Amino acid sequence: MTPYIIMLIIWGAIFLLSLIIEICTDGLVSIWFTGGAFVALIVALFPQVPFWVSIIVFFVVSLAIFLLVYFLWRDKLRGAKKAKLNANAAIGKTFLLLEPITEDHPGIIKNHGVTWECVSEHNETIVKGSRVEIVNLIGNHYVVKIHS
Repeated sequence: MTPYIIMLIIWGAIFLLSLIIEICTDGLVSIWFTGGAFVALIVALFPQVPFWVSIIVFFVVSLAIFLLVYFLWRDKLRGAKKAKLNANAAIGKTFLLLEPITEDHPGIIKNHGVTWECVSEHNETIVKGSRVEIVNLIGNHYVVKIHS
């Protein structure tokens, strides 16, 4: 095989591999390499062009596509609101206390079918069956207060 054919195979393989990766992922992971490899493949079609030119073309086009995508999408990426985790989303909501809270024993609440240990905000005893409001999440414990 001639170096010309080898370069065509290499750029074709990089193009296909980065395209498959891009299709299989959720975000923009390799789209810039796909574009760079495609243009480098077109440049490599001309046998009189040295192979190092197609390598430079690959890097320049990949960088240009990356910067283009970055500048077009950066405001949308920065402005995206962070989604609350399920555990954090419960803060401010009220639940029924399934186990009493004492000074040395955490209580139990159920949030979407998952049981959570909870402690009192002011180290007070709260009886079973009370309505409690979640005020914070510390580690794997909710901090609650009696719902008023």
